[in-house]
Amino acid sequence: MKLCKHMLIILNILLLFTGIYMVLSLLQNTMVKYMLVSIILSLGLINLGSYLYFRRRFICFSNEICQNTEKILHRHSIKHQQNKETLTSKMIMELEKVQDIFSFQLTESRREKKSCRKSFLNSHTKLRPLLPIFKSIVI
Repeated sequence: MKLCKHMLIILNILLLFTGIYMVLSLLQNTMVKYMLVSIILSLGLINLGSYLYFRRRFICFSNEICQNTEKILHRHSIKHQQNKETLTSKMIMELEKVQDIFSFQLTESRREKKSCRKSFLNSHTKLRPLLPIFKSIVI
């Protein structure tokens, strides 16, 4: 992933300088050359700036989602985040729904396990008086 990021930055700079070279070598009018070079440079800087800005925003968003997921997993309350109309608050609400579903399934699983264990013990105690008979037949 880091290699891809560096390749994109290098490709952006390479295309920027290729455009400048083409403008400088193909056009004869110096005023048009300077104007096109300044436009290419400004667009290149805007492109690089927007890349860095959105990358930083994405990293902040990812960190916030990870922190909130950890809070949900440790059963901490995140009520201050839920009332906002942001993507993060929507993700938190969905994560809490998933956590509720998993906790319900875990409770059901434990209940079923307890029920199975209880039925096994009940069946085992019912068969216990017959154990000497089975031993005598087998021996």
